[in-house]
Amino acid sequence: MFLQKWVVITLVVCLFTFTSVAGAETVLFFEDFSSDAIGDFPSSFGREGFLWGDVSPVFQVLDGLEGNDGKALVVLGQELGSQGYLTSPTMNLAKSDFVIEFDIFVPGESENKYDAGFYVFANDPFVWPPFINIYVGNGRLTVVEGSKETTAGDVTMGQWNHITLRSNLADSTTIVSINDQALERPYAFRTVIDANTPKIYLAIFWRRDNRPDTYWDNFKVWQ
Repeated sequence: MFLQKWVVITLVVCLFTFTSVAGAETVLFFEDFSSDAIGDFPSSFGREGFLWGDVSPVFQVLDGLEGNDGKALVVLGQELGSQGYLTSPTMNLAKSDFVIEFDIFVPGESENKYDAGFYVFANDPFVWPPFINIYVGNGRLTVVEGSKETTAGDVTMGQWNHITLRSNLADSTTIVSINDQALERPYAFRTVIDANTPKIYLAIFWRRDNRPDTYWDNFKVWQ
């Protein structure tokens, strides 16, 4: 009898442990810029895309923005160079579904819905279209699906907004949430994925034309 109880207890403990581990969150990328010095180029991101001249001043780490208790990345809206991307390291995916979270601050004077651009590319760098293509500005979050643009929801200018993207490479869809309020429908995205070695990386888009400074923080990608 004792042996039977011991076997049952052991099985239950093993099952609980397996379930807990299986359901655990695996963080693929996290960046809050806490390890970067003020005024430095962000160390965990790279310079990619169409960047002309010295672009270091475009992307800087800033300290003490209102509503944020730590450091943040600032993308300066000044006429320097032409346009380009700031990209994260490439992340290998263990399964098809993943979640991307980040905080964004666009000033109240934003009048252009394209003021802050955020892309997620799958596999090969800059093979258009990206898997996810969104813009924040002028009080709205815009989603681009191929040649179609839709206003996904409202964002508050002049304060931090938390954006969550719940994506699935298997069906090329993403659910967008703004400040933890999920929008009603999934957005479909076109992409070419290597099913054997699926990868993604993040890209912050920058262009000139004296756009307002935008601020980014607390990037997290997990499965």
